[in-house]
Amino acid sequence: MVYVHSETMDSMPKKVRWLRTAAILTGSVCLFGPHSGCATNRHTAEFSQAVTGEPTVGRQARPSAGSYSQDTASDVQLVSYPPPAPEPSVADNSIEAMPTEVGSMELADQFVVMALSTNPALQAQRQRIALLRYRIPQVRSLPNPTVSETFWPFEGNALQTAGGRAASQINLSQAVPWPEKLDSKAAIASREVCIALAKLREMEQDVVQAVRLAVIEANVAAESLAIVDEANSLVDGLNEVAETRYRAGGPNASQRDVLRAQIERERIAEERLQWTKRQEIAKAELVRLLHQPLDLDDTFQWNLAPVHQLELQLDQLVALAQQQNPSLSGLAQQVARDRQQIQLASLENRPDFQVGMNWLIVSQDDAISPVANGHDNFGFMVGMTLPVWRNKIHAGIQEARHQVAASTQMLASETDNVASQIRKLLAEYTALSQQENLVRTRIAPRLDDALDITLADYSGNRTDFSSLIELHRERLMVELQVLQLQAELARSLVRIQRQIGGETMPSL
Repeated sequence: MVYVHSETMDSMPKKVRWLRTAAILTGSVCLFGPHSGCATNRHTAEFSQAVTGEPTVGRQARPSAGSYSQDTASDVQLVSYPPPAPEPSVADNSIEAMPTEVGSMELADQFVVMALSTNPALQAQRQRIALLRYRIPQVRSLPNPTVSETFWPFEGNALQTAGGRAASQINLSQAVPWPEKLDSKAAIASREVCIALAKLREMEQDVVQAVRLAVIEANVAAESLAIVDEANSLVDGLNEVAETRYRAGGPNASQRDVLRAQIERERIAEERLQWTKRQEIAKAELVRLLHQPLDLDDTFQWNLAPVHQLELQLDQLVALAQQQNPSLSGLAQQVARDRQQIQLASLENRPDFQVGMNWLIVSQDDAISPVANGHDNFGFMVGMTLPVWRNKIHAGIQEARHQVAASTQMLASETDNVASQIRKLLAEYTALSQQENLVRTRIAPRLDDALDITLADYSGNRTDFSSLIELHRERLMVELQVLQLQAELARSLVRIQRQIGGETMPSL
C-alpha cells in the first residue's frame, strides 16, 4: 500500500471537500486501463459500427454474415450468401409501400416482395438481429467499478493514526480482465449476429417457397376450373342431344343416355367444388404469409410464367447449394463461433486484474497522536487472480473442442442432407418432365382424335352414348393430369431453388 499525504482538509467547507472527492473518483475511473468506462472516440466508433451491423473485434473488423476468416474455421468449407434486403419500416405494411416496379414483375414475385416486407416472423427475426448487435458493445466493456465507504460514527471508537483520527475511508476498485478475453467475447457475439443473419436468410427462403407454392396451387385451381367449365359445356350439349333423341324416339336412344349425361354433369359439378376449395385454401395461405387481406375474386388472373427446362446438372446444383444455402452458412458460422470459444477457454490460463485506490480522510479532532497533522492518506491497490485450478481450465478447453467437433459434424451432415435432397428433387423433376411430355404430346392428342371420331360415330348412330361419356370423362382426366404434372414441375423447381438458397434459379 502506498500512502500519499494531502493538505489538511479541516479548514475546507464540506461542499468543497465532497466536490474534490467526486473529482478524484471520476479521474480514477478514467485512469483504470484502456477499457475504462469513459467514452473515447475509439469506443464510440466501435459502438456505432456495432449498431449499424458492422461491429469490429479487437483491431480487426468483424467478418460479414456470409463469410468468415480461415484462421477460425480452416477445416470448414466456406459458404456465403447475399445480405438480406433492407429492413422495411414497421408502419409501411400496406401494398402501397411496395416498390414502384412491382407492377411489372410476375405475380409470384409481387407476392414474394410483399411477404418479405410484411411477414411477422421475418420482422421478429430482424428485431432479434438488432438486439444481438447491441450485445457486442456490452460484452467488450469492463464491468462496473465498485465504490464503498467506511466511516466511524463514534469518535471514541474511531481508528487512530499518527496523522490523526480516521473520519472516513472511500475505496474505489475496478476489475480488468485479460484484454484478449474481451476481444474474444466480442468476436463470439459477432458470430451470434452472423448466425442470426443466416437464420433470417433461411426463414426468408422458407417464406419465398411457401408463397410460390401457394401461387402455383391457386393457379392450378383456376386453370382446372376453366377446364372443368369447358367440359361441363360439352356435357350440357351432349345432354341436349340425348334428350332430343329420346323425345324423338330415334334408334339407340333411351332414357338411360339422358341419365348418364346428367350423372356426368353432377360429377363435373363435384369436381368443380373440389378445385374451388383448393383455390380458397391457397388464397388463405397467401393471406397468412403476407399478413394482410387480399381482395382476389373469381375473375382474378394469375398469369403464371410457363415452366422452363432445368439445364443445370447435379454437380452444379450441389456446388451452388454449398455456396448459397443459408442453413449451411449458419452452421459454418457456428463452427467459427465454437472455435472462438476454444480461444476464450484457453485464455482462462491468463489472470484477471483488480486495480483500485482508497482515500482515508483524517481529522485532528479528538486525535490522540501528539504529532497529528490531519493530512489525508491516499493508497493504490493492484491485484490479480491466480489461475491455479488447472483441471477446471483443462475441462473448459476440452468442452469447447468437443463442441467444435459436434458443430463440424453437424455441418457435414447438413451438407450431405442438402445434396441428397437435391438429388431426389432432380430425379423427381426429370421423371415428371418425361411423364408430362408423354401425356401432353402423345396420350392427350390421341384422346382428342378418339373423342372426335366417337362424336361422329354417335351422330351417325354407330356407337352408344356410354362409350361417348366414358371417353369424355377420360379426356377430362387427362387434361387435368397434364395441368397437375406441369404444376408438379413448377413445385419441383421451387423446392430445388429452396435447397440452393438463391434468390432466383440460374440457367433456366
